[in-house]
Amino acid sequence: MQLPPLSLSDALVLIKGRRKKDYPAEEIEVLRKLDERLGRLSFGLWAIGSLLSELSISPSALFEAIERISFNDNAFSLGVTDDGFWRNNSFLMKVMVFCFALMDRAKGRSLSSQMVLVGSWLAPAPISSTLLAAATNKLSAKGSGFHQLGKSLSMSLCFGCLDPQSRKNEFESALLLVKLGLAKRANRQSGFWIQIHPIAQMFGRRRGGPSAAMSAVHGVTKLGNAALYSDHLWASAFLVFGFKSEPPLVQLKPVEMVLFIKKVALPLAVRSFATFSRCSSALELLKVCTNILEEVEKSFVSQIQDPKNRSLCWKKDKKPQCSQRVDEYLWQEVTLLKAALLETRAKLLLRGGLFDSGEELCRTCISIRTVMLGHGHAQTLAAQETLAKLVRYRSKI
Repeated sequence: MQLPPLSLSDALVLIKGRRKKDYPAEEIEVLRKLDERLGRLSFGLWAIGSLLSELSISPSALFEAIERISFNDNAFSLGVTDDGFWRNNSFLMKVMVFCFALMDRAKGRSLSSQMVLVGSWLAPAPISSTLLAAATNKLSAKGSGFHQLGKSLSMSLCFGCLDPQSRKNEFESALLLVKLGLAKRANRQSGFWIQIHPIAQMFGRRRGGPSAAMSAVHGVTKLGNAALYSDHLWASAFLVFGFKSEPPLVQLKPVEMVLFIKKVALPLAVRSFATFSRCSSALELLKVCTNILEEVEKSFVSQIQDPKNRSLCWKKDKKPQCSQRVDEYLWQEVTLLKAALLETRAKLLLRGGLFDSGEELCRTCISIRTVMLGHGHAQTLAAQETLAKLVRYRSKI
């Protein structure tokens, strides 16, 4: 829905911040100038108002500090000339750089700025500080490029209650994002949840790049929990598997892919089918996972069969005698996970009434488990029970 632009009086209310401080006439004129430079964009007005509320600083001093930021330095350049939004909102980007510089005044990236970088690759939905903190574990905490600017700001400005610690706890770090206007607090039953603003997410994706996306996927994999983080699990699945014409952004190693499918994709598909009746999406996700595992299997086979790799051996002994190895246990894990995916697809097709397709998948699952585990194994017997149901229901049609 297209909303009409704010009136000047409403814009001034927003840009003054939460404390609604009375300013002299010359400072009000600076606020009007800030409003003009921001194009009356409500997010930018709220960010300026948040900064004025949290910092012991006048509008004119804040305006001067933001204006001093230059994009000539590669550390701050985000390809403004290549991106329409930032090209048309260069002053807003300076505001974003200013906020990141505040967070990264201490040496290395702060947990708050890291939370924005990884959270930018997840869903535009409320997210817990626990998941954000977990998602930063694989992200490098080395200098962000904003540290030197943050130091110069510290010398020239007073930051009030903002603590320059580089590593705060997850609650304080997420709360700082709310204070700076980059996120809003979301009400949930337990924990501290925030929702990062879409424009802050856009900035974070450009700053964080693929490494932040990879870290976000690792964090989601670590916590899993499809019931609590369903939207973010879907976002991580799109990063790993791609979406429509967009290719995958995150490339996982085989062992990482197995873990991701086990902890994220498989429970996400089951919950999406059972709880939200997203039948097609769930089945498509499981099919994509199956295809990827088959590609992994083919790569293992090609490594074994390649005559150039005659030195290849199974990584079974504690001290293998060759340098290039295929991990036998990983291969077994991949094959058994593929069988689990086939069985799950068969069960979902059974619930959906597609008995023929389900029967075919279930027979393939049974063949795999019979070879890998044996006829009498509990998992083989469970698949046979599913097959019996499929055959019985099909015969009734």
